[in-house]
Amino acid sequence: MLVSNFVTKELADADIQVHSAEEVVLSADDEWDFFHDLRKRKQALGPGELGAITVAKFRHATLLSNDKQARSAPRRRGYRCRGPSALSNVPWKWKVFGRQRPSLFSKR
Repeated sequence: MLVSNFVTKELADADIQVHSAEEVVLSADDEWDFFHDLRKRKQALGPGELGAITVAKFRHATLLSNDKQARSAPRRRGYRCRGPSALSNVPWKWKVFGRQRPSLFSKR
């Protein structure tokens, strides 16, 4: 699982840690250009959503977000995105995690 550093910061501010995720920091000019362009077009989205969309686009990953506006922006451009219910529908999770549900987040 990939996590934008913007998302990591928002979660840390809420005293939540993400386990088993690779934090991605935007570094390339084209990533920042996309981030800033998206911010101008979608002013309702915060830095966490903008960072997550940018990471998904440039890492060719599926965006997982509980924010409907955050999911609608990339869908219109043809990027893959899913809501939180997607985790409950992953058929391989039982092989990876046994009979326990995966724990991606925890309070500190």
